[in-house]
Amino acid sequence: MYRLTTKLREYQQDALAYALEHDRSVCVLPTGTGKTLVGISWAIELLGRGATDRVLVLEPSRFLVEQTARLYITHTDIPDNEVQPIYGAIHPESRRDLWKRGVVVVCTPQVALNDLFTADKQEILYSFRAVVIDECHRTMGRYAYVKLLEHYPFQYALGLTATLPKHIRNQVEERISTNVIEWGWDELRAKYPDYDFPDWIGEIYDAELNSEEVDFLLAVEKDVSTAQAFCKRAFTRDGALALKETINNPRTRLSRDFPEHLKAQLERLRELHKLQEVRDILIEHEFQKAIIFVDRVCIAKKLEEEFRELNPVCFLGRLRLGLEGQKRVLDRARAPEHRLIISTSAGEEGVDLPSADLLIIWSNVASPVRFIQRHGRITRPSRVLKVVAFIATPGTEQADSPDYDSLFEGLLLAREHGLDLAGLTDDESLISVLKTKTFRERVQTLLNSEPLSLEEIATSLGKSTKGTKRLEQWLDSMLSDEDVNYRISYFYWYPREHLKSYIEKWLRENYVPSRYVKPKSLARSLLNRIDPLSRLLRLYFPISRIGHVLEEYPDLFPSPESVDQLYVNVRIVPKRKRRQAPEAEKFGVLVSNGKWQLSTPLPTSVHESWDNLLNLTGFISFEEFIDQVFTIVKEQPVRIEFSAKGRPYFFKRLIYSGLFTHETLDLAFRNMSYIVQSIKEVLKEIDI
Repeated sequence: MYRLTTKLREYQQDALAYALEHDRSVCVLPTGTGKTLVGISWAIELLGRGATDRVLVLEPSRFLVEQTARLYITHTDIPDNEVQPIYGAIHPESRRDLWKRGVVVVCTPQVALNDLFTADKQEILYSFRAVVIDECHRTMGRYAYVKLLEHYPFQYALGLTATLPKHIRNQVEERISTNVIEWGWDELRAKYPDYDFPDWIGEIYDAELNSEEVDFLLAVEKDVSTAQAFCKRAFTRDGALALKETINNPRTRLSRDFPEHLKAQLERLRELHKLQEVRDILIEHEFQKAIIFVDRVCIAKKLEEEFRELNPVCFLGRLRLGLEGQKRVLDRARAPEHRLIISTSAGEEGVDLPSADLLIIWSNVASPVRFIQRHGRITRPSRVLKVVAFIATPGTEQADSPDYDSLFEGLLLAREHGLDLAGLTDDESLISVLKTKTFRERVQTLLNSEPLSLEEIATSLGKSTKGTKRLEQWLDSMLSDEDVNYRISYFYWYPREHLKSYIEKWLRENYVPSRYVKPKSLARSLLNRIDPLSRLLRLYFPISRIGHVLEEYPDLFPSPESVDQLYVNVRIVPKRKRRQAPEAEKFGVLVSNGKWQLSTPLPTSVHESWDNLLNLTGFISFEEFIDQVFTIVKEQPVRIEFSAKGRPYFFKRLIYSGLFTHETLDLAFRNMSYIVQSIKEVLKEIDI
């Protein structure tokens, strides 16, 4: 009746023969060696023999439902309309018709449990004599697999899995079969040296929202106007805890605008709806060391509390730990007694995370690309088959999930950059999908994880360092993108410890004490030689993430009220007329004890005493000051140049560009304050 259109390898033929000898059996075959093809062949044989007229295929995630359905169409001559993928995002009315039409129905076990029975499970609505249970190691504990197999009398069953740890083997054998045929990864490599077996396999775990969480997501779509996209993304990707942290932070606009009734509703939800999936992954896999990649610090700290038995280490990155702190944490992470690393910044340049055999992606966006590109050392080949487990929140028929969209894009990027995740990115059609993505969509996907430098973006996109000039031009266009969904901005991080050590070294090697050399002259001479701005790191981010940036890196954006004494020159140049100097607006910015002033015309001399400058009138709050600057910007793309001369100012030009909002202007002026104060503090620390 139907036939297989792909030739099986020898070990796949052996596995198929064993499965056909038994009504119910389990095949343990490493991912990437074609266990799905064994299941397809088994289904075709049963259909051809007349043993069954329909086959149910169970996949644990929505992504695998779609992919496996494609494989049944690709590797058999079953008509497309007779292979039906079914999952929760499809409306129940539409699912009824799909159940009736499918010769092969591919679905998640939860949907099968919901749709195959009447409410009291007394009547079976759709008949299947045969079932293929993919990832059958999940036939344990709380999984819907267990309840489905308890209630549905399948005559023929084939379980497929890449791993069957000893501590769950009894449960799988009890629910499916004690007839188990198994090949180990090392065994297959030794027996078939000409085959290209994978070093990495990929798995997806769906973290379903419960009914209360779906109701909350729908309410956000209905009642939230400010940063709605951010709220949905933060909630589905990171959980209620992350969204609560943002809303409760008085520095964010969302804290003022988020509806009170939704705040109360949010408090009643699970803090981490993905937590159980992490537990399942850690139970189901045998590992020496695991790494969890997360986006938010609050999530990292919460996971650290939840998994104390694994002696976890939290790695929060250079912006929070500093160089010495980062080194201490990495030293601890390499010790064998620390079996779990929780990282928010594993993609940062120069960080050598220890080798791991299990990677868990909690926050889906660009994380796959970041650890592939920035840490090729953790993907080095070994004698142990390694696993990457992605946790994603699928949408429902009522509400979509940005988290699942991000997962799909992240997998495409991972495939493009050379990480073949067997079981997830084997399908070459994914490449054609990737090529349809626009540049700004790909950049937005990257930056949604965390702020990245130009070099990090170039590496993640597969650009050579020689091509960064062109990339910089593309990013420059996104700074003024009229579509706010794609507009980006940037801020600067200043490596104070690097600057301090450099100056101290220079002084030791070049400075000879003399009563003729004044400290002020020495500082100016020194800083003219090293140009502090050349050591700034520009980090790009989507403007939709500005609240997250201000929250996660507070040291880079000091409170305006905390700025004591500051004077800088400012020049605002419309970008479309950047070569026409007369078009530029020039003024001075004076800050004293947290009060700000925009002074035009400029004071006659920046060398005037501070007391004389303070005699100027017109000091206002920072919010009023930003309002004044915004009237000059006039909702047009501009370049804002900060400069200063004289004691204690010594940098040339600090530039921020883009189409500014009140929020991005706020960020630029506060970040500028951080740069100026950082340089002043370094010089004060080394007493020059």
